[in-house]
Amino acid sequence: MLFLTHLLFSLFVGILLFAPFPAHNPSPLAPSLILISVCTFFGVFPDIDGVRGKIKKWIPFSMAASFFLGHRGIFHSLVIPGSLWLLSAFLGKSEIGAAIMIGYSSHLFLDALTPKGIAPFYPFSKKRISGPIKTGSFMEYLMLFLFIVIAALLWLK
Repeated sequence: MLFLTHLLFSLFVGILLFAPFPAHNPSPLAPSLILISVCTFFGVFPDIDGVRGKIKKWIPFSMAASFFLGHRGIFHSLVIPGSLWLLSAFLGKSEIGAAIMIGYSSHLFLDALTPKGIAPFYPFSKKRISGPIKTGSFMEYLMLFLFIVIAALLWLK
């Protein structure tokens, strides 16, 4: 999937799960914006192992990750988000860990919809999950449009 698709989908999921809905979440807006931001960042983070990617501009070690680990390997499995979630829970930051796990998983979900797919339990299993949506196809752009519309409706609600 494209960078923009990952970015907007994780933003959509972050808004859906962490936006302050007064009836459900009386917390102030600032913590929600932090959780939405963390979710959105980790929605694009797994592509640090890609050869071409916008995330490389933000993460210094991404070229090394790409060279040594290859694309859609360990960074496209549940090992990294699971480890980060456990670490954050250990540090007493379970809300941040949830935002990391959800954002990261949103990326994996979208990549599992592509023909290349992902190996969710890599390196323990190389069995891949894949789908029919090609990167940059009409179907991806249709999904992207729907994310934008639904996220805007949720944000304005």
